[in-house]
Amino acid sequence: MANRKFGQMRTTEKGNLMGLISWVAAAFILALPSSYQLESQRIEQVPGPGGIGSTIETECVWKNDQGETVMFSWWNPFPPRPGEPMVAARETQGVWAGESASFVETKIYNGAASRVAVAYQQRPSLQAQTRIVATGLELDELQALLKASTLKDMTADAASKAGCGAIPPK
Repeated sequence: MANRKFGQMRTTEKGNLMGLISWVAAAFILALPSSYQLESQRIEQVPGPGGIGSTIETECVWKNDQGETVMFSWWNPFPPRPGEPMVAARETQGVWAGESASFVETKIYNGAASRVAVAYQQRPSLQAQTRIVATGLELDELQALLKASTLKDMTADAASKAGCGAIPPK
């Protein structure tokens, strides 16, 4: 895939899935461009808002050679802290692994001028909330990747311990 800035067209053939790798992230199977490699992962039990209860937070970060990132966050049962200031340039609804999700292209993210593509979803069956933040992907590209993602059949507890890992090709 060509090196490009946010907003430029990707120079790949439409419908070509050869450049994708499947990754397990919590209960999700995500198909990411092969140029992205897992940079870090973290699974941690953290106090809930106001110190009430606790939540399991899973974070996976993939990065390519151009510094573009895809960051997956999973919280069981809820995010431990409120989100940072964000201003949307565009918002839409779509599908992520067979369920509805909110998609946002930002003007401001985490309180700073930043154009990123963000997806949010609640998964009541897995007692979880999820978010993906992508730099270097257009909002429609993120929607296409997440629409093609699936869920593994596992409990919320097992998903919270799954972490991030590549699925070997068959």
